[in-house]
Amino acid sequence: MYALCDCNNFFVSCERIFRPDLHDKPVVVLSCNDGCAVARSNEVKALGVPMGAPYFKYKALFQQHQVQCFSSNFSLYGDISKRVMATLQTCWPETTMYSVDEAFLDLRRLPASDHADFADSLRETVATWVGIPVSIGVAPTKTLAKLAGTAAKKSPRGVHLLHDLGCPSSIELMNSVDVGAVWGVGRQLAPKLQGLGIYSAGDLKRADMRMITKRFGVSLARVVTELRGTNTTDRPPKPQQQILVSRSFGHMVTDFDDVLASVARHVSSGGERLRRLDAVATKLTVFARTNRFRKDQPQLRLMASLPLPYPTADSRVLTVHARQLLASAFEPGYRYKKTGILLSDLIHLDNDDAPHDWQDDMWDPEPVASPSVMRAIDALTDQYGDRVIAPATVALSSKWTPRQSGRSPRYSTHWEELAEVRAGN
Repeated sequence: MYALCDCNNFFVSCERIFRPDLHDKPVVVLSCNDGCAVARSNEVKALGVPMGAPYFKYKALFQQHQVQCFSSNFSLYGDISKRVMATLQTCWPETTMYSVDEAFLDLRRLPASDHADFADSLRETVATWVGIPVSIGVAPTKTLAKLAGTAAKKSPRGVHLLHDLGCPSSIELMNSVDVGAVWGVGRQLAPKLQGLGIYSAGDLKRADMRMITKRFGVSLARVVTELRGTNTTDRPPKPQQQILVSRSFGHMVTDFDDVLASVARHVSSGGERLRRLDAVATKLTVFARTNRFRKDQPQLRLMASLPLPYPTADSRVLTVHARQLLASAFEPGYRYKKTGILLSDLIHLDNDDAPHDWQDDMWDPEPVASPSVMRAIDALTDQYGDRVIAPATVALSSKWTPRQSGRSPRYSTHWEELAEVRAGN
């Protein structure tokens, strides 16, 4: 049995921890550059605002209903996520983080008769220790736990147990969930399944396995197997093979140094992710593009790739190569809106089959980067927050930084932005 613990409207809930006056009030969190809605409170959902709604289209509606709009505060959200995951692992060590706001708990050593009380206790603990409301779905497989989690969000109790797949309530739930919402299906595959008369999770569960395997392969067949109550997810996941970091600018930029500063920032973030994976990259790609929505302006998308001279996770080495790539591809005279980097063909050092010895670049006059320096930088980042230390190239320009006019204080990661508490008279 598995439990899926899912934070409710996570970004909104993070904002409400430090703004209790916003409980039961309409709140929305916007994406990078305040472009579109990436988190909505239940009150905003009730207004008919969809996920990804462009802010400019719904601005009048937000003003009419006094919706509180926040810019994304990823420093705060990341810290709260760590606190939620630490709480879950304290309560139940067999916890695996799935995303920033979701985690799976392996409950196979917990008797089924204790599942309901455990889920209720876990919700109360997370709410008390962190201040985040969560929903918990319990089922025989992870795919079914995701479905149970969907039902839990609609339940006043915040918990849904999907033990008996043959009971009327379980059948009704599976028949009510769109096939495109099933974990492992997605929007691209859903139309093909619908063309075969498979519209719901229940339809997919009852589908002919041979036909599913022949038309869509073993991945979807595993989803069907999980919907039928047989676990298939115990096999170790495939190691991550690439890291993508990209961001749109708050304002369009034209100068090389402005574009380079953003690329260097992405490299710094990508290098940190590499090291947390205990991995090194063997290939680097840099790309930049203009604003594709501004048809009145010249359009350009540039990209350059390089097999690295030797595998590395050192941000300094990667920044040097990123600068060379950008310089080789950069076209002046364009107004750039977005840049990004891709670290690919990763080698995971904790994999016994991975090569651990390779030839360094013998023609490089600089010494091979020291891993201890990177460990020190990562330790400073963990202790004092993001951007406490970064390559000097990042400081070349700040014109590329995203628009965040409505960002709340980073209450839990920056000393100067700590919440103040004043005693009343």
